[in-house]
Amino acid sequence: ASLYPFLHTFNNALRSRDSNTLAELLKFSPLKKRYEHEINFADTEYRQFKQTVDSPFEELLAHHLRCQCYIYKRNYEEAYREQTEVVSVFLRVLQEDSSGWSLKVLSLINRQLRQIAKKLDEELSKKGIKADKSEDAARQLHQCFKMTITDRSASKIYGTLDVVNNLYKIYFKLNNFNLCKNLLRSVKGPGFPALDKFPISQLTTYRYYTGRLAMLTGKYAEAEDELTAAFERCPKTSIRNKQLVLLFLVPIKLLHGKFPKQRLLIKYNLHQFVELVKAVKQGNLIAFNK
Repeated sequence: ASLYPFLHTFNNALRSRDSNTLAELLKFSPLKKRYEHEINFADTEYRQFKQTVDSPFEELLAHHLRCQCYIYKRNYEEAYREQTEVVSVFLRVLQEDSSGWSLKVLSLINRQLRQIAKKLDEELSKKGIKADKSEDAARQLHQCFKMTITDRSASKIYGTLDVVNNLYKIYFKLNNFNLCKNLLRSVKGPGFPALDKFPISQLTTYRYYTGRLAMLTGKYAEAEDELTAAFERCPKTSIRNKQLVLLFLVPIKLLHGKFPKQRLLIKYNLHQFVELVKAVKQGNLIAFNK
């Protein structure tokens, strides 16, 4: 299959500012392996893309396709290097975006950067090498954070919560909770939009991590409120996500003398809490300590 129909489709979506199609085209897919033989990895001037794709997306697309090829080869070090270039180029696009049309693409490439960094860190750890790519990814994502939260046109600011969620995931993995608190202060600061203006999926993730952060700092009432909101907003079909929320929400409820129904615990496969709830209800210290 030829690469050029793909490039034309991409550029048509770009010119019409169709962020949904652009994000779809930038997803990692095994189908893109068919373009590998056409990609010139040594072309630092992106000549093979310039005639078809508008600047600076010819650079972005070149790095994206190279990244995809390296992922297929399980060369995560090179894949990460290429994805950092994707984010770097996109920051120039974001800088010029005055309407917020590019936010869906921003969400995708940030998530890809975080996921590749995580995979690379796992590979480095297995080899006994210092795993620091997630930290590096966080520094790049923080550039996106600064660009969205300081937006004066109030359009790019609606990309902030998604960036915060990606940073939350990295900082929790690194046990760097002080940086989480800095993010939280920014979101709770004056001038930030009401949270109900953000997509439910982003808001649910944000409340989940904010609730966990409140737990760690001993703010149990706040933790219960945030985790309860996360659980209630989480789609019924997202069983795994609801289970993750309950892993932290149930102990908080017990701390406040509230006992979840047994059928709820069984529904979400949290059998480890069934006997614990019974023990707390009965005041049975022996069973509780087990």
